Amino acid sequence: MSQSEFDSALPNGIGLAPYLRMKQEGMTENESRIVEWLLNPVT
Repeated sequence: MSQSEFDSALPNGIGLAPYLRMKQEGMTENESRIVEWLLNPVT
């Protein structure tokens, strides 16, 4: 999935981070770690 496709999938008016925080409530611990890695990539 490209970044533009991912952005277009987000509800209008909701930023990426707040949106992911809401979604994390239904995520497993492993999925949450993946999200954290995506938001804070190791350089």
